[in-house]
Amino acid sequence: MIKKALTKIARSNNIVPPNDTQSNLKRGKYQGPASMQSNLLGTTMNTCRYSLNFDIPKTKKGVEGLRQYLADIFREMTIYCEKIALLPWDSETLDNAIKEADNIPSRINDLKKYFQNAQSYENGGYVYSKIRLGFPIDQLSERSNFESNMRAWLQNRSIRMYECAVQHSRVCTCGWLLYAPGTVEQKKWSATVVDIYRKTHSKRDKHIQVGLTHHALNGQRELDRKSKVYAMHVETPIHIKKTTKKFLRTLAAQKKFPLGVRFRVMDEFFNQMKEPNKQKYRYAKDRHHNFIKNLGRIDCTQIVSLDKRIQIDDKRSTTLRNIITNIKDK
Repeated sequence: MIKKALTKIARSNNIVPPNDTQSNLKRGKYQGPASMQSNLLGTTMNTCRYSLNFDIPKTKKGVEGLRQYLADIFREMTIYCEKIALLPWDSETLDNAIKEADNIPSRINDLKKYFQNAQSYENGGYVYSKIRLGFPIDQLSERSNFESNMRAWLQNRSIRMYECAVQHSRVCTCGWLLYAPGTVEQKKWSATVVDIYRKTHSKRDKHIQVGLTHHALNGQRELDRKSKVYAMHVETPIHIKKTTKKFLRTLAAQKKFPLGVRFRVMDEFFNQMKEPNKQKYRYAKDRHHNFIKNLGRIDCTQIVSLDKRIQIDDKRSTTLRNIITNIKDK
């Protein structure tokens, strides 16, 4: 009571006691700047990486022709999503974003920072590039609408654009899956592998990233497109390639197949392989080709919940998908 009275008398005489100044704790909690919260909306983006593959027309020559062609593609993107941004590929931040097609760099080295592996041709050629796009976070449906609207425009110009299986700047292929058909649900299979790894490893270990892509096996350039053998390839960040490959081979050896899909992890073909490894590769390729060729497919619209858990007994449960895929029949 005495302390409160003294404080009241000091304030009435315009005297501030030493211990009655505004504390830093109160200033930080109640009187701090509010500009961060007000500026957050509209500046933060959801990012996504895409593969962008196209054939440059012969009229688009050199770096300038490549830049004009890429600018036309991005200009069309801004029509379907006004706030879309082109972001540097190797970065994880939102810095140095390009929001207008006219601001796309004109030098090839600067161009590759936004369009990975882009290259120019004097007489036309095919480009395998990758881009990273930013979408406004305040419009959750903007990305899905953008992809739907862009699909028809890209197809009319024979441009292939699809979401990268692994959202990472440095990705490699750690192998392909023998016996895995092209009808495997790629995202669900990858999420199941990541979930199994998380449950079977300690929290100290790094989580793996896995993605599936379906394309032709290496070493088939001389063959026609219809004659090539296609398979599911496993993509993962470069720094965890060995970890991912070892874990997948452990699953295959223990016959713990995600979604019940049987597989074996095979190395990709390259000319520097030893001759015994080349023989193993050719043998595996022929087996995979025969397996896919003799594989039948039936669609049934009456089955609704393939992944719903079915209780077998007190300790075991399964799904309808596992029951179907585990049927052994010649």
